Amino acid sequence: MVKIEIRAEAHELPATVLAELAERYPDCSSAEDWRRRANHEGSYYIDLTRVVELPEVPRVGDHVSIGTDDLSDATVELVTWFLDGGPSGATVAITLNYLEFSDVRDEWAALEELLADGWEPS
Repeated sequence: MVKIEIRAEAHELPATVLAELAERYPDCSSAEDWRRRANHEGSYYIDLTRVVELPEVPRVGDHVSIGTDDLSDATVELVTWFLDGGPSGATVAITLNYLEFSDVRDEWAALEELLADGWEPS
């Protein structure tokens, strides 16, 4: 098994979702930025990470299951190997294409599913 850090950006999140994140994750390094942006209309993005163990490293172009009803899978865009174990202790990081929330019925519910599944906002 290979310890892998998965990285993704969740796009097209409304300001209300940022406000909720800032309230639930006040110690996150981005919480102040989320609070500031939540005071303005518009759509925003956040970074998400998750560390998993997989039998092999996905390759660029492979599809990776995200595990929510609204965001079923994403595509690997970048694979980065670490010589020193990386910031999370992972051997490798994979960066996914943007997770697009613009077509999601309930953005907070979909994000909450990701958070419950081990994704961390950053």
